[in-house]
Amino acid sequence: MLCGQQEQLPEDRTTTKNLERWEKIGLLRQGPGWELNEQLLTSALRARARPKPEGVQRFFNGPRLLSLPAKPLNGTRCCARSGMRRLALMRN
Repeated sequence: MLCGQQEQLPEDRTTTKNLERWEKIGLLRQGPGWELNEQLLTSALRARARPKPEGVQRFFNGPRLLSLPAKPLNGTRCCARSGMRRLALMRN
């Protein structure tokens, strides 16, 4: 059950439109109140999830370095990775 189900929902046009849209796609079911379709929500969130990067990749977003690693070995590997990219760009 959704929070605030027992309370009267505001008769806001946008709220009503969103509730109807969510009901149409199956995310909500209308009964005595609004019920959340937890299976659909879970499967939608799982489908959207991205794999967590591992190793030195976790410090990068594409070619950009997001943060500096605390461990010296990871720092060296990040520098090596960005240096390799720079060399590849210079050759092209």
